[in-house]
Amino acid sequence: MRRIFREALQRIPQYRVYLYCTTDQLTAQYQRLDVATFHTLPYPVHPFFREKPLPQRPGHPARIACLGHSRREKGYRQLPAVVRSLWADYLKTGRAQLLLQTRRRDLRRPLDTIVADLGMHSATPPVTYAEFPLALDRYAALVRSADLGLLLYDSARYYARCSGVLLEMLSAGVPVVVPAGGWLSEQFAEENQRYLESLVSSSDVVQRLSARALAWALPVEGMKNSSHLGEALVLERDLPAICEFTLPAAVRSLLLRFRWCEPRSAGTYVRMTLDQFDAKGAAIAKFGMIEGPRAGDGHVHTLFRIDERASVARIAWSNAWAQDRISLDSIEFFLLGAPSHPAGAVGLAAAEADDSVVLAHEILEHLDHYTARAAAFATRCAEHHNADQIIAVLIGVAGADLQRSQLAG
Repeated sequence: MRRIFREALQRIPQYRVYLYCTTDQLTAQYQRLDVATFHTLPYPVHPFFREKPLPQRPGHPARIACLGHSRREKGYRQLPAVVRSLWADYLKTGRAQLLLQTRRRDLRRPLDTIVADLGMHSATPPVTYAEFPLALDRYAALVRSADLGLLLYDSARYYARCSGVLLEMLSAGVPVVVPAGGWLSEQFAEENQRYLESLVSSSDVVQRLSARALAWALPVEGMKNSSHLGEALVLERDLPAICEFTLPAAVRSLLLRFRWCEPRSAGTYVRMTLDQFDAKGAAIAKFGMIEGPRAGDGHVHTLFRIDERASVARIAWSNAWAQDRISLDSIEFFLLGAPSHPAGAVGLAAAEADDSVVLAHEILEHLDHYTARAAAFATRCAEHHNADQIIAVLIGVAGADLQRSQLAG
């Protein structure tokens, strides 16, 4: 790639060329080629996506949308499992409907077969299809008609990559589910953090625990057995730190809060896996969440749902993907009472591909909350990705360049 860039730039020495990427992560990667200076320029989103959708009629099913080009890295092979998981509570009863935009028969056929095999359902088709491609106005209307955007994308391929579909959905006020640990989840991470931060002072807090008061199994030489946590928790990928504590009967949500010390290198995330056990020690549920550092020095938060049968919580902390050490401190646990709180605001990020459908359940259960939060966020998202503003930046750069050349002449 370095050779291609250098040869191309050498062929046009009489021109001044400006190079742009659509995400900060991509810009950082291209900068490492050391061939030129790259800048980040937001991906433009058309005003059509900000138009208000038609009012929904009473009893309208929630539309779970998978839109855009059905390329392999978009995870559409996971959709049969999604249909099975959502069938009993949502698709069979007509409370929700899966909307897939594709012309590919190899993607449609398995879904139609599963629906036929699962048997009777309401008058609402559990799965419906939209044409691909569509004219811009029709596609924008399709995005605005969605109640939940399900982006089952390959997290590695989309670590630094921009998704136009995601930005269009966020600009239209559609809550989303995306993979964790990359550009996709970072588009709404701060919105989620501000919402979760507000729960810390909620009247629903039943109990507040400090990490220092708990017994930990720490992955440090000389501290293999239970020990109390010191100033900071140091994590490595293959050596998780584990803490365990009792859950009061009234608890329905568990909010974790901590301060991220170091490192702040790109691609570094912490994985927290919660195991829940009943009073007899039998395993009830297991789920993982992934978080990265916040801008500045703000606390990082994540929220787990607690099963009403659970008596004991066990949390394993580790570096999600890398081998680097992560240092965290000021770790606290806020145990929240009934009813269970939404886990986020604008959207949710899945630690594993199979977790996406669990998070889809979560958003559908609290759909009014997520829809209202996503609508509030949509204005700011659309402003940042405003095409006129982006063109103005380019014209400004070109104008300044022309002025310099005139002065030089």
